Amino acid sequence: MEIIYQFGRISGLRLNVSKSQAVWLGSKTGSNETICDDLNILWTNDTFKVLGIVFTNNLKGMVDLNYKEKILSTKRLLGSWVQRDLTPIGKITILKSLALPKFIHLFSSLPNPSKAIISELDKIFFRFIWNNKPDKIKRSTIIGSYEKGGLNMVHIPSFISYIKIKWIKRIYNNPKGSWQKLLSYIFDIREDTEGVWGLNKHKLLELRKIISNEFWKDVISAIMLLKKDNLTTSEFLQEDIRNFCNISEYSFYTKWCLQGINCVNDLINQHGNFKQFEEIQNISGCNNFLKYYQIIEKIPMDWKKRIKEFKVNNSLLDVCEDDELLIKLISNKCIKFVYEILRNKVFQSPDTRIMKWKHELGNMNEEYNHYYLFPKKCSSDTSLIYFQYRILNRILSTNTFLFRLNISETNLCTFCAVEEETLTHLFYDCVHVRNLWNEIHQWLAELLKYFLMNRSFGPVLVLNQPVRKNFNWSDFFF
Repeated sequence: MEIIYQFGRISGLRLNVSKSQAVWLGSKTGSNETICDDLNILWTNDTFKVLGIVFTNNLKGMVDLNYKEKILSTKRLLGSWVQRDLTPIGKITILKSLALPKFIHLFSSLPNPSKAIISELDKIFFRFIWNNKPDKIKRSTIIGSYEKGGLNMVHIPSFISYIKIKWIKRIYNNPKGSWQKLLSYIFDIREDTEGVWGLNKHKLLELRKIISNEFWKDVISAIMLLKKDNLTTSEFLQEDIRNFCNISEYSFYTKWCLQGINCVNDLINQHGNFKQFEEIQNISGCNNFLKYYQIIEKIPMDWKKRIKEFKVNNSLLDVCEDDELLIKLISNKCIKFVYEILRNKVFQSPDTRIMKWKHELGNMNEEYNHYYLFPKKCSSDTSLIYFQYRILNRILSTNTFLFRLNISETNLCTFCAVEEETLTHLFYDCVHVRNLWNEIHQWLAELLKYFLMNRSFGPVLVLNQPVRKNFNWSDFFF
């Protein structure tokens, strides 16, 4: 305690005893023994909170304990919004602006929550969106962007991985920082710790199995999701040579990288064959030929054949390109693109619904993205936007659908009462609807003709020109 007081006198950061708690860790965990009784410090064997995180003596249960507390808070928050008449678009905005931020600090500071916690969060969020009713749109679809047919709903597993990957950017921002140096002990790698993130998926998986820190295991799992499975020959030639050694030998081959032997291409001569050991020895300064042939042995035979056929030499790839993903991750201030990549891996486009519309209408554009973007460009009213979204995704209830559920007494059209009320009939084929479309078409044609005739007067003078008797400007602006 004397050291703490000395620190306070020098730095001005004094310990507030009235707000402090003490807990035994290690061999005395759970002990009722107390020290420094004269300071009246509160001793506890229960939980205590530091920087928004609830800590306990049981580290295994600590993660779920923090999330369960936030889940209860989120339920109370969403309960206050349930009675409000909001569209799913509005509710998703509430979730992303008020509910999700409650968990961001936990996602960033703690190991990933269990699958049960993630499932419960999903359940709470989607029940809120659909008013405790079954989902009307696939969850794998609604998470997509508007232009792809989604509603930009957050995909929690992808979002958690995105938050974890942000730690890799922090490492590269200051690789020689104090806390960054701890990674060399966590990974048991003494040199070029930041180079670990450039390894391929299989080597990262090997590293993940070795380390015991759950948080950094989750960070490794997150970056693994961004790694490619299938490489071209050119990409394989740019693979780090440390992908073909044991993790225990990572530091040894790092010295080769510092000497300019970084990737597979550096081991290949101009004829597409592996270089002789003497050539590698001159560059690396390594006298152990076994270390070199150990790397060659680890390269799969099918890749050796493909390299031979590729006939690429050092004049074509004289410098190994760095991992494009890592370059983008380090150089970009905003790394939202990482979340978009992760989300797109699980996103499912509403192709079946679009195919049904193509089958019924026959003349739809192959690129359907603009159908989903058009409402947002025309209006800021979420009710109108969602109305169009319901039509496009065929979830707007018609008499035909309601009749099957014994909710409606008839399946005939509400307006003409002659034909079956389907979406196509209701908005296109019905005689009353066709008359409405014809009137709108005629009105727009007259309006366009009027503007073309008066275009020379400019926008201000045009408004002052006399218009036809039945023309109403309020109708136009509405």
